[in-house]
Amino acid sequence: MNEVSPHILLDTDIGGDCDDAGALALLNILALRGEAELLAVTSATSRRWAPACIAAVNRYYGAGDVPIGMMETPGFLDGPGEDIYAEKTARRFGLAQSPPEVEGAVRLMRRTLAAAREKIRIAAIGPLRNLSRLMDSPPDEFSPLDGMALLQEKVERVAVMGGVLNSPPPGTQQIYTREYNILGDIQAAQRFIHGCPVPVTFIDFYLGEDVKTGGRLTAAGDMSHPITFIYTVHGSPRRSSWDPITVLYAVRGLDGCWAESAPGRVTVTNDGRTIFTPLPDGRHCYLQSLLPSEAVAERIDQLLDFHPSAVAQAVRSS
Repeated sequence: MNEVSPHILLDTDIGGDCDDAGALALLNILALRGEAELLAVTSATSRRWAPACIAAVNRYYGAGDVPIGMMETPGFLDGPGEDIYAEKTARRFGLAQSPPEVEGAVRLMRRTLAAAREKIRIAAIGPLRNLSRLMDSPPDEFSPLDGMALLQEKVERVAVMGGVLNSPPPGTQQIYTREYNILGDIQAAQRFIHGCPVPVTFIDFYLGEDVKTGGRLTAAGDMSHPITFIYTVHGSPRRSSWDPITVLYAVRGLDGCWAESAPGRVTVTNDGRTIFTPLPDGRHCYLQSLLPSEAVAERIDQLLDFHPSAVAQAVRSS
């Protein structure tokens, strides 16, 4: 990855697992530090309160101007029990409904890509339905290119939290062979992963499972901090860090924490398993650990323990 501060589009299924909110916070913090620019955030589900939850987190970090998109069609992971904290967070932080400027996720993705003057990076931390639809989208008022060509022209790399590709930690039994984000929409995962025209890096289940973060914020107990509130409502004072790792990699690259596997191809089976085949010219790779889980967790927790000052908020909003 190049050394220029990257421009990031985040696609998240926020509202279910709390580490999506941790990842969004981390991306905002890295933007405040001047390490990245957050271009847009899209909801990878139809959860009614997801956009308002995204807005609440962004506004805390002075990023209320970042565009937000929502999946256009209802009925995807928005049933009873799917929203664990999004509505509670939105109401707690002063949003009684979705912001009026929210637009369709694929429309926002296309508008963002078309306007980009340099190649951007996409961090995908939910099921891949939005990205599959983006890839299949037709030309529109934003670009004469179809989705496949738009991705190829405007996207440097996609970081996907998904799959089971690493082995479990030494001495532990492999219990999981399939992962939630892939299982959420297997057909979309197959369509996007098998057809994506740009490099894809996978952050798999076992890479993030033992990296427990959020404890520093929740131990402080400041419920005026949206991440403390969300992790507490979720019932996870320390949570696995699949999504924060994906964001950190999308911004900083390997950062001394991970190594990339050999290039290859990931295949998604019809029952949701992910199979990696090494290929010299493959566009896929997956991250492998270099540091102990505790060291990676400490790095993320140090970043998350951040309370934006009025000055920092003004800088981010200017």
